[in-house]
Order: sequence, then structure tokens, then C-alpha cells
Amino acid sequence: MLNLAKLLGRVSPDEYGAYRHKLPARVGFAVSKDDPTTLVITQVGDEILDTDKTLIMTQVRRDNSDAVHQIMDAAFTYLDIPEKLRPFYEKDYSLSESPKKQSNVLVKA
Repeated sequence: MLNLAKLLGRVSPDEYGAYRHKLPARVGFAVSKDDPTTLVITQVGDEILDTDKTLIMTQVRRDNSDAVHQIMDAAFTYLDIPEKLRPFYEKDYSLSESPKKQSNVLVKA
């Protein structure tokens, strides 16, 4: 379990607050047709990514046990969220059923 006091000891309250507003409400992704362990990020927040211009990909384990971590790490990189803040923010996201069956979505709790 993540020790909040330890994490925040390395992060100033101002730094924590400065990045909190950048967290997307949702992150959409698609599974590559060529390789089921490759995921392509298709949406970050309200921004639908044109994958011809902006390609964000990540690899996951075959059992998908690290999928949320890998997807959020890619999204946080795109949003320039510092690495030391990512573990704390990541825990707020979970997989959700998308109204569109052809897409997958992580949503912020």
C-alpha cells in the first residue's frame, strides 16, 4: 500500500495542487489488431487523439495485470505529470464499460 505521508514528503503541497487539475476524467484506449499486448491511447480527457498525428502506445503483460498502470503512465507522460506524483494519482482510475463497445475506457473515480 502506498504511504501517503512518505510520498507527500517528497512533493510540496503547491506541486501536488499544480498538477491535480491536469488529471483527465477518462482515458480511452484500443487493443492493437496485430498484438494483444499493445494498447493505443485514443483519448485523454475530452481530447480524442488523431492517431495519425499523435501516437501513444504502451505494452502490457499477456494477463493484463499491469494494464491500468501502463495506460496511465502513458497518459501521464503525454500530460507532463511528474513521475513522483504518478503513483498517487494512478490509484484513482479503474476500467469502465464504455457505451461504445468498440472502445475501452479508464475512468477517474
